[in-house]
Amino acid sequence: MSAAASPSPPPTWARETPTSNHVVALCAALLVVLASILIDPSREGATLFGVALPPMCALKTLTGLDCPGCGLTRSFGFMGEGSPLQALKMHLFGPALWIFVAAQIPYRLMILGRRLYPWNASAADVSE
Repeated sequence: MSAAASPSPPPTWARETPTSNHVVALCAALLVVLASILIDPSREGATLFGVALPPMCALKTLTGLDCPGCGLTRSFGFMGEGSPLQALKMHLFGPALWIFVAAQIPYRLMILGRRLYPWNASAADVSE
């Protein structure tokens, strides 16, 4: 019996995530964090520049039942204004999710910086 040859790993360029994915993720995170800062949340709903935001949950509109995401917009709004306890009251996972999204900004900037200026990164960092 002959041993089957193991497949060779893909070339480095095939393993790398395209830069455009990092740019899209960075822009999305910036928009979410900026929107959370601009939104004025309350227990009843949220407003943006004094205009009430429409209810976004189709399940709650149709059935009156809360879905797992109900309260996230208001929770993000409270996090944007620096009220984590109020955010926690709106949605249990809202503050953690907001922190995760906000952490994408420096992370994506770091990745893009390493790709744009590879001479500043070590050899191990460039191959990520």
